This record gives sequence, C-alpha cells and structure tokens, in this order.
Amino acid sequence: MIIGFAMLLTVVAAVAVGRSLGRDDTPRPASLGVPLVDGGRLALAGWSGWVSAKTPAPVRGLLTDEAAATPLLIDGSTVVLGNVRDGEVPRLLDAVRSTDPNGTEMAAGNLRVRVVNGDLAGHAPLTAMLMLVPTQTGTSAAICVGDPRASVTATDDCRSLLPSTVALRTSTPVAASPRVADAASVSTAVRRLDRVRRSAVPALASEPTSGRQARAARRLSSAYADAAQTVRGVTFTTLAATSGAALGAGLSAGARGYAALAAAASENSTAAFGEARGRVTAADAAISRALAQLNALGYARRS
Repeated sequence: MIIGFAMLLTVVAAVAVGRSLGRDDTPRPASLGVPLVDGGRLALAGWSGWVSAKTPAPVRGLLTDEAAATPLLIDGSTVVLGNVRDGEVPRLLDAVRSTDPNGTEMAAGNLRVRVVNGDLAGHAPLTAMLMLVPTQTGTSAAICVGDPRASVTATDDCRSLLPSTVALRTSTPVAASPRVADAASVSTAVRRLDRVRRSAVPALASEPTSGRQARAARRLSSAYADAAQTVRGVTFTTLAATSGAALGAGLSAGARGYAALAAAASENSTAAFGEARGRVTAADAAISRALAQLNALGYARRS
C-alpha cells in the first residue's frame, strides 16, 4: 500500500510538471493562463501566458477599458492595459515619478512608443514602467507595476516584459515623438524667455523707482507674449497636445501678469502689485509643470 501511494504521488507530480512546462502539441490548460489579454486598443501576448489580476490600487482608474494580468512564472509584476481619456496624459505622467525626466522613445514590436520609467508617486517602493501608445483614434497605455518586495527583479522584469509583449490590437499608430523642428521651436522659445528673465526679474526687484520697475515688467510681459506666440505655432504630437496647450496658456497668463505688474508699479499701488505678482507666480508654476511633461514626451530643452 505504501509503495502504491508513492507511485501515485510520482504520477501526479509528473503530470503537474508536464502541465507547467507545456507541450507544443497540447493546448495549455486554462488554469495556466491564456495566451492573449486585451485591454482597450492594446493586447498582451507571450509564450508563458497570462493570469488575470486585480489592478494595483495606485493605478486604478487611470485607464479606461482596462485589463490587468500578471505573467506566468514571473513574480512581482502586474501589467495594466487600457485607453487614456482625452487630455489625461499629464495625469499618467504625474503618477510616475520619472528617473529619466526626458523619457525615451522605444520600439515595441512594430510600434514606436514613449516610455517613462520611475517610481509610483506616493507609493514607494512600487516602481512603474509607463508605455504611451498614440493612435489615430486616441492614446492607449500599458503600465507595468513592479513590486520589489515580491521579487528583486520586478523592476527589470517590467522593462523586458512590455516592449516584447504589447501590441496594438486595433487602430493605426501615429508618431510618438515630435518632429525635430517642433521640439526646437519650443526649446528656442523657452531659451529666449529665460535670457530675458535672467536680467529683468532681478532688475524688477532691485530698481529703486516705480518707473524702472514698470519698464522691467513690460519687458518681461513682451518676452512671455513672444514665447506664447511661438508655442501656438508648434504642431504638438497627440501625446503632447494637452501639455502644449497648457504651456501656451501659462505663457499667455505670464504675459498678462507682468502687464498688470507694470501697471501697478506705474500707479504705485502696493495691493495691485502684490496681486499681479501672485498671478505671475501661478503662471510660472503652470509653465514649469507643462515643460516637465513635454520633456518626458520628447520636447527636452536643448542648450
């Protein structure tokens, strides 16, 4: 009886091993995952198959039509696929605290995509690889969340999983990075503005008369307006459209703020001067946020 029981255990173990390894002539059992996962316009494929998973809480709600899966035989990695709501690429970028502020263009099969690697903002030690896939019908995205507590290789596993397994299921891809001329226009506009700021902002604070302060503020207002006009002439990629519009709006707001600052200085109005200075501060904060997003999307500033 003991020998028979041992043989039975051996047979069961052999069957289990055979199922885990799979055979070319045998369909993979459903319990070992499915070969394809669809989420929005994207699909995941891979020889090892996928097992359905819960979307990690930090990225829940970032995508629509989402599907979450974890790869077989790899611990600590969860991939979420889906579509991006109009205008919400910046929200995705904010969710990943990038280790490379300039992002990366990468080949994923026959796709060219924008990739951001980093930590999940506010959820250390979780890491994330965000892959943005622009298409003619909208942006889609894949997010691989790595948990180093489950596997020391989780972060590296994400970086090898997404490029090799994500495919565009429907729609047609469009450019993931800007044209050189458009990126250069943004860079030039900001560089010219920075030159004026370096001289005029200190002058605004140090000039002894309100008339000189007003002249410095008017010079800044003109520089912001010129930069806004240049940015409005740039054709932004699908991924960068929202951030590009935010940059233009921020520059225009800065121009108006400095114009108000000039008027307040001319009128010697302390209250109006303080209000205008607050508007300028808010505009500069919006400009900084938009530029950080644009850098990750291929519009990195050039010296």
